[in-house]
Amino acid sequence: MHSQPNFTTTMARHGLIFKLAFIGILILVLLIPMSMIYGLINERKSSRSEAVYDILANWGGEQTVGGPVISIPCQVTDRHKTKVVWTHFLPETLFYEGLVDPKILNRGIFRTPVYQAKIAMKGVFNKPAVEALVPEAVTILWDKAVISLGISDPRAIRNVGKMDWNGKTLQFGPGNGSLEFLGSHIQAPLPNLQNLASDSPINWSLDLNLAGGKRLYFLPLGKETKANMSSTWLEPGFSGAYLPEHREINDEGFKSSWSVLHLGRNHPQEWRSDALPHIYLSDNAFGVDLLLPVDIYTMSTRSVKYAVLFIFLTFTAFFLFETLNRLRIHPIQYLMVGMALCIFYLLLLSLSEYLPFSLAYFLASSGVTCIITAYSASVLKKRRRAGVMVVLLGCVYGFLFVLLQLSELSLLLGSLGLFVIMALVMALTRNIDWYAPGPKQEAAQPKGT
Repeated sequence: MHSQPNFTTTMARHGLIFKLAFIGILILVLLIPMSMIYGLINERKSSRSEAVYDILANWGGEQTVGGPVISIPCQVTDRHKTKVVWTHFLPETLFYEGLVDPKILNRGIFRTPVYQAKIAMKGVFNKPAVEALVPEAVTILWDKAVISLGISDPRAIRNVGKMDWNGKTLQFGPGNGSLEFLGSHIQAPLPNLQNLASDSPINWSLDLNLAGGKRLYFLPLGKETKANMSSTWLEPGFSGAYLPEHREINDEGFKSSWSVLHLGRNHPQEWRSDALPHIYLSDNAFGVDLLLPVDIYTMSTRSVKYAVLFIFLTFTAFFLFETLNRLRIHPIQYLMVGMALCIFYLLLLSLSEYLPFSLAYFLASSGVTCIITAYSASVLKKRRRAGVMVVLLGCVYGFLFVLLQLSELSLLLGSLGLFVIMALVMALTRNIDWYAPGPKQEAAQPKGT
């Protein structure tokens, strides 16, 4: 006959089940303060966005420069009614040369990069073939022709030089708001455009000084567009519809160059307003973002995502000490350790707003490790066991820091790390009899054998 498990073994087994269930519930409960910290990170991030918006509203926003574009109205007859149709023409060649002088502006503890940019522009137009584009035109209103330059935030223009137009000087003024495809813009009238020879190229050049913040983009409006940009900013981010053909980033800043043909754009070189009423040139913008070295709120958000792993590993270590050494750790003691782990993320967020992120991470992790270790020395009864907790917390905090630094490899490294952790936990617990935890008892031998 099989012997029935004694009362002590049954109670131990039930107590173990209850302890595991309580630890699982406790981990779920600790997600409440973690969700509050996550909400606090989003709140601080929103506050920063408001501060940055205020700075850029007064200094100059994200700038996109595009143009110039020639626009000429025509009168056409449609069903015995006369209406005006605008025709638009882009340059044959367009060249941008941008020199960006950056700096940091602060609003309280929040900061954002801004710049003043000197942009030299030049290119070539052909004489607009309005008759071919609008053959039914009754009258071409040459005296209403204008040339427009798109600037996303004209309030931040510091200076616009006079445009050299085939040896003549053009003076820009505010745009009339009719060019929706270009957005905010400035304009200049084009006199005597109809008198130009059809086979004679029109050379033009213009210098522009403007302020802006965070990014500077250009529009590739030429049949062939080239752009060069240089700055002393050390953390550029190249983005938009086209990446630079050449880039150089060193301790003195960056230099970059683009070359874009019209074949890669999603808009034509010339069009009439009634044929393409909803065209947006900004879809093809390219340029550079001035990035801050570390986005502390993004880093804090990413670190919070690993909170459950930290709590689980720490509780697992305490549970193994309790099970293998027949200790009694009260659920309140688990809760105290869990709350200390949560405070790490709050410390990291608050310190990183005033200190470099690496230093804030070191101070927050060191502080939490110290208080958990000191507490563990009392709870686990031996300093050696507390030393194990020091090693464990040091490894997990170091592992998290590496994950935060290697954003592109974080998934791969995180997956490998979890695999190793799971293998270690399984190896350490492989000999535990979960039905009767604790040291195994030798089975009694029957008498007379």
